[in-house]
Amino acid sequence: MPNTLQTKSNIFVSPAWIPSIMLFIVCLLAFYPGFMSPDSINQFAESLSLHFTDWHPPLMAAVWSVLNTLIHGPFGMLFLQLGFYWGSLFILADMAWRRGSHVWWLWLLFGLLPCTLNFIGVIWKDVGLAVAYLAAAANLLCAHTDKRKPNLSVLVLILYGIGMRWNGLPAALPLIYWWFMLRYPKWNYRICLISTVLAGVFSVVLLAQVSYKVLRAEVTSPWQILILHDLAAVGCGTGQNLIPTEFVNANMNTSDICAAYTPMWNDPLFAYFANPRPPLHYNSAKAAMLPKIWLHTVLDNPRIYIEHRSAFFAKFLRIGESKAYFYLYNTVIQNAFGISHQPNALILAHAWYINLFESSFILKPWFWCVLATVLLVISVRRKILPVTMASVSGLVYVFPYWFIGPTADLRYSYWLILSTTFAAIVLIMHKNLPNIAVSKT
Repeated sequence: MPNTLQTKSNIFVSPAWIPSIMLFIVCLLAFYPGFMSPDSINQFAESLSLHFTDWHPPLMAAVWSVLNTLIHGPFGMLFLQLGFYWGSLFILADMAWRRGSHVWWLWLLFGLLPCTLNFIGVIWKDVGLAVAYLAAAANLLCAHTDKRKPNLSVLVLILYGIGMRWNGLPAALPLIYWWFMLRYPKWNYRICLISTVLAGVFSVVLLAQVSYKVLRAEVTSPWQILILHDLAAVGCGTGQNLIPTEFVNANMNTSDICAAYTPMWNDPLFAYFANPRPPLHYNSAKAAMLPKIWLHTVLDNPRIYIEHRSAFFAKFLRIGESKAYFYLYNTVIQNAFGISHQPNALILAHAWYINLFESSFILKPWFWCVLATVLLVISVRRKILPVTMASVSGLVYVFPYWFIGPTADLRYSYWLILSTTFAAIVLIMHKNLPNIAVSKT
């Protein structure tokens, strides 16, 4: 293998080129036209009607509507997700090879892990956020090793990721901070930190303007389900019905609510499987009264609330659980649009492969939290900024789910898994990656 960077300037010389293209094509064939859950179907419907709501972030449906003009259906979104995914991993593998790393192929192995390959074919906002942040991190790492300033396209990727999920901002802040550190190397960490906070505020304001002024998204108060789940938990703990009558079916009483309640998820109470579904009130005074009721309830019953949220989070992390939970989604739910997925040998092999790890720690979020924490400690001591930023990004993304997690689905930790794997590989390769140890962490 050539040893000089100059002789490796042509990307077609890179050994990562052909396998990256092949893996991209294989995934397109396996997952075609793109797996879709009820959430995906709802967002696809909005992309067709151009009537957007904020139950799911409007930006994803708006992007989908643009892609529909090129190819109708989920395939455009699938192509975009896989392009971000395998494109990022190719960039990273090529960069590592150019730097003389003999384990450049770890970046392609990254894409084949059961915990990263499991969801990449599902058209979800969780996946959209994760692959956008991965693309941003890949570009930042390349800029870091080349000792050059990252361009504004990295911020566009980060902004896109925030727009994919309302709770994506905390995970974006470490990446934005990394961008400022590289873009303005003479700034100290305080200036970079202040700039990061201001950029975060600007991102929220900008996305709100785009969502509600440009896209004219309807306000639907999606937080109602979270509050009602908490109220049900405290009510069952105290023997009281704390849910306002406006949010309860006429034939439901306190015993019915408590029989349906579980800390693990709120679906039996308020989502797809309740029959009939309790009423939710969109953009109304009825919904607006819930936060005050919730605050009073939590302050009056902090122990029950903490036990409820802690029980949820333990289930989410799969602490003490023998199997992973909701770790594979490989279908298109029945829909009115005639979209379906025809099983093929590739997707059957994919399902067999992922199911092999059903009881493995690799599909349990607690492992990734522990690994990210270990990597964070090591990187801070060694002053390896990329590892620090990636680890922090994953951790600050997943821990707020203690407060806001609706169900114990593995998909909510998808960015944690990607960011931690990214950090681990950077740490393994750091001796071949110049300029990544800094003093301004």
